[in-house]
Amino acid sequence: MMYNRLTAEPLPPYAFLPGHHPHPEKEGGHGFGKDLETYPISTSNYKTHQHYLYSLDLLNLGYFWESHVYLEAIWNENNRKGKEADLLKALIKIAAAGVKFRMNMKEAAIGHLARAKELFTTLPNIYLGINGIEFIEKINLDDPPFDKYLLLN
Repeated sequence: MMYNRLTAEPLPPYAFLPGHHPHPEKEGGHGFGKDLETYPISTSNYKTHQHYLYSLDLLNLGYFWESHVYLEAIWNENNRKGKEADLLKALIKIAAAGVKFRMNMKEAAIGHLARAKELFTTLPNIYLGINGIEFIEKINLDDPPFDKYLLLN
């Protein structure tokens, strides 16, 4: 499946995987010295929220750890409360599952996906452009990385 990017932001030079690459926030890492300043997401700005859209690009293209960084920053800006925060937390769990899959920690990955699904069940079917339940159900646990994209609706 071809993925049409949501932003034109350049991709990091590598998808971080513990033990295989320099930690992005350490010296020599692709995020070293960069401070991410973002802003809250809402139902009125999600289609233009560049950090949110970029986090989806990163997630969809297998930059799981990097996506998590952006999602967590937005989650914090939303004070970790409310529907927006729950959606962000679910996406953070999906990103964590992606890292665990790549580390051959399938049981831990499945646990993250189960928690993401729980969070998605508390939200409308499509929220901030994401149909989380549909996405979770399409994930092939035997063939990571994920082969279905979180398309904005």
